Amino acid sequence: KHDRNKQTKQQQKRRKTKVDQLRRKQKAQFRHSRRQADRDKTYTKQVRADGSERGKIKKKKRRLLRRLLRRRATKAHSNKT
Repeated sequence: KHDRNKQTKQQQKRRKTKVDQLRRKQKAQFRHSRRQADRDKTYTKQVRADGSERGKIKKKKRRLLRRLLRRRATKAHSNKT
């Protein structure tokens, strides 16, 4: 019979102390807020006359995204040839 109390590597990594738990929580919150902030920087909200909204990517971010996508596309292409 297998040992039920045997811990996997994963479980050993997350020792269940209160401090670690808090730290993980804070880290997650921080990451989330960072993402939110990034999103706020990315889009401008445009409200149409009929009240509907449209998220529009700001010029700076659009340029950045285009550059990233272009690089990815060329990479994929060169892999094919």
